[in-house]
Amino acid sequence: MRKTFSENRFNCRKIVATLLATLTAFSAMAAISVSAEPAEADTTVDSTTQTVQIDASYFEQYESLSAMPKAEGVIELNAAERSAVQNSANAVMTVDGKEGVLLNGENGWVEWTFSVATAGTVTAEVEYAPLLDRDGEIVVAVAIDGKYPFTEAKNMSLNRVWERIEYEGEDGRPFKKDVQDNEVRPEQKQMTVWTEMFLSDPQGLYKEPYMFYLEAGTHTLRFSIQDASAVIGKIKLYNESIISYEEYYKKYSSNIADGEEVTYLQGELTYRTSSSSIYPTYDKLDPATVPNNPKSTVLNTIGASGWSAAGSYISWKANVPKAGMYKISFRARQNVNSGMISYRNLYINGEIPFAEAKDIPFEYSQNWKMYTWGEDSRQLVYLEPGDIITLTCSTGDTSEILRNIQSAVTDLNSLYRDIIAITSVNPDTYQDYNLEKRLPHLEGKLNEIADLLIKTEKRLAEILGSDGSMASSIGFAREKVAYFAKKPYEISEKLSTFKNAAETLGSLILSLSGQPLEIDYIAFVPEKAEEPSGKVGFFKSLSYGFKQFIYSFINDYSNMSDVGDNDRTPVNVWVATGRDQAQVINNLITSDFSVKTGIPIELNMVTDVSSTLIKAALAGKGPDVALMVGQQEPVELAARGALVDLTDYIDEDVYNSVHKSAWVPLKYQDRIYAMPESQNFMVTFYRKDIFEELGIQVPNTWDEVYDVLAVLQSKNLTMGMAEINTAMMGVSASLYVFNSLMYQNGQTSYYTEDLSKTLFDTEIAYDAFTKWSEFYTDYGLDRSIDFYSRFRSGEAPFGFSAFTFYTQLQQAAPEIRGLWGMAKFPGTVQEDGSVNRAQDGAVTTCVMLKAAKDKGVADDAYEFMKWWISAETQTSYSADIEVALGITGRYSPANLEAFANVDWSEDDYELIESHRQYIINQPTVIGNYSVNRDLTSAMRDVVADVSRPRRALLLYNTDINEEIARKRREFGLED
Repeated sequence: MRKTFSENRFNCRKIVATLLATLTAFSAMAAISVSAEPAEADTTVDSTTQTVQIDASYFEQYESLSAMPKAEGVIELNAAERSAVQNSANAVMTVDGKEGVLLNGENGWVEWTFSVATAGTVTAEVEYAPLLDRDGEIVVAVAIDGKYPFTEAKNMSLNRVWERIEYEGEDGRPFKKDVQDNEVRPEQKQMTVWTEMFLSDPQGLYKEPYMFYLEAGTHTLRFSIQDASAVIGKIKLYNESIISYEEYYKKYSSNIADGEEVTYLQGELTYRTSSSSIYPTYDKLDPATVPNNPKSTVLNTIGASGWSAAGSYISWKANVPKAGMYKISFRARQNVNSGMISYRNLYINGEIPFAEAKDIPFEYSQNWKMYTWGEDSRQLVYLEPGDIITLTCSTGDTSEILRNIQSAVTDLNSLYRDIIAITSVNPDTYQDYNLEKRLPHLEGKLNEIADLLIKTEKRLAEILGSDGSMASSIGFAREKVAYFAKKPYEISEKLSTFKNAAETLGSLILSLSGQPLEIDYIAFVPEKAEEPSGKVGFFKSLSYGFKQFIYSFINDYSNMSDVGDNDRTPVNVWVATGRDQAQVINNLITSDFSVKTGIPIELNMVTDVSSTLIKAALAGKGPDVALMVGQQEPVELAARGALVDLTDYIDEDVYNSVHKSAWVPLKYQDRIYAMPESQNFMVTFYRKDIFEELGIQVPNTWDEVYDVLAVLQSKNLTMGMAEINTAMMGVSASLYVFNSLMYQNGQTSYYTEDLSKTLFDTEIAYDAFTKWSEFYTDYGLDRSIDFYSRFRSGEAPFGFSAFTFYTQLQQAAPEIRGLWGMAKFPGTVQEDGSVNRAQDGAVTTCVMLKAAKDKGVADDAYEFMKWWISAETQTSYSADIEVALGITGRYSPANLEAFANVDWSEDDYELIESHRQYIINQPTVIGNYSVNRDLTSAMRDVVADVSRPRRALLLYNTDINEEIARKRREFGLED
């Protein structure tokens, strides 16, 4: 019987493990030589040199690598001793007086040659200085002797270094304040400074850094930059040796701090952080949080959910009064992961002082707690004034749990795909599929997974000291897997339960790998001093709560701006967004726009601009300018006389700053009534691992889409092309498919030249509509598919989504990191052999209402709008919002220059930007709401077998034209 892909994968893992174990048996325990072989001069090597990737992950090799002997000694690969670089002309850069190898787009790699006396494993610590070219992670690769030792070695990350921009307020606090006297989040800046970091797993699957196995003999190590730029000082290959607390105490016991005065360091007053998403936060509820104010917001804490990724850190400068050994107490809170423990590693001046300073536990608690490190023994740490204290996220004991769950999820998803290849995703409950016979490995593998989950559940309970919600979730999955192992013949009738077990475990990876922790302050306590309680008395707490209650009736939470004593009439601006985004906009206004122009701006948050704008404008209570308005609203407002015509304001530079397609839906009667803010469009997402397993390529054209879909459906897999739009049920979510098929075959317009009728009665339109419908009739695609969930499980390893889907996968799907990619949206081959990828795009806009003219501030309002969509402002907003919200806040400005500055990798930017030339947006006509609605209804009639495609489109096209004609008469547009 032919083996399944899954069986082959299991066997490959066993073979890899056996080979590595054999290497271990023949490797003697010994030391590595401690010097690299310096090169006489740089050698420039052809950049086309290929590096071979071993087809095995670190996850698959981990157990074998852990069993191998650890090397002793240190190999130091200094920048000056490099043996080769890609481009010697641009190889050297000096940072803070120290030379290093510059790695960027022109010089992509550096190589060293070195000798190893005897075999063993080492970890790699990189000394580097990040350059300020981008905000995201620096992605690097390590190849040894021309091979990546494991798949993860091709995509490893180095942290950037961020500092808070200092600001000296009148009250001595280093934060600016808004009109309501609330402290606002400080700006941060990247630093090009030397720092050190071990190459390690970003998910926290392992407590230690990546291990690299080296045989005895001469080796080459190539260090490559995959994304962004950095200067490399040196790479150290060694195994970290950390002394015990007992040894550490003996070394410093004569320097125990005396006195009884406790020194406090506020957590929000950081020195440096590893990420822009780590920023000061606030707690207004607990009166013991320092400092606080019942009326206004005080930034008095740091961390929480923004400080949870493995390897991320916060550093502070110790403010101890004199050198000595101190107890360290943290007023901290972990109230995000219910029942879990968050771990931190403590560093003093970049080094872990002793072994017990690793994996410091912070238990779950809804309330703030004082954690005096070292439990009853109260371990002391030697500190001098100005020492750098760093807490780094670690997964600690949960790393083993994470590995086990990752293994279970991978195997369950693999089995699920094997099963649905036989049963389909909707099996016949009355059919016996003989799964146990057709998949002979099924029962054994399920038992193996169940045994692993039993061990994992037990281990997690040991770590937590009790059964929690996480352990219960593992228990749920374990029970289902064990049940199906005993009764595999029931899987087909309970397939959703089987899938749910895998999804439950998958969601645990995200929860367990996150290590959130919020710090209020750090206390340095002399040995004989009383430790702080971190609490206040009952009456003080009562008084604080009462004041908060009173102020809740006074504070205006929607007004973000202070126009001060400016004599000019302020421009009233509405924005429908979250407080973080609104605060970023307000910061830009006060620090840039108002300073340069002197124009006062009143910025107000509203819940939904689009739904309230028409009512507010007609009632005379609308704003002067509204931001983040949908592309359909400007024409609706313009037709009702609510907007200012911007045509004569907009000059050629402004018009050309965005792609011409973005302006098309913003015109009414050939006049422009809005300005584009952001623009979004579709790309292809695919699972690299599944495509490789099935031996198929990412489709480049629609014809290839059909071929790929046939292969997927032969395995009962599918593609993601959701038709049901849960946010707007009456308009199809896949209407872009109809548009693309029509545009790419020569018909680029919905309407006649005078916009009075549609052009859906052409052969091109009929053909496009038929092909669109056939995806759901002939190919049976799921119209309500949750593409994100099915993409994660592998059930839909291919589909289309806006390119911002990338950020969701990066943030919320850690178990498939590195297993997916973006590709070009499919096109149609033209007569000249080129591929036309035409599609439509969506824009958000800003508009000026008639109120601005009535108040005499129209010119000022336009200056604000012009500033807002400018390259400089949109670049700043894009960067600042990603600093504030992380990658999930990534913004896609319509301004072409600003989009080029967004933190995409070079490859991703080129892929996305290559689509923009194909974007075709339709004019917005009065009554156009009926277009999308009736096209959707026509297609759904075909899917429901109510009508044939041509007839359905013909009938609904008649309705569309009648509605457009009616609206044109209503607004006096008929001749």
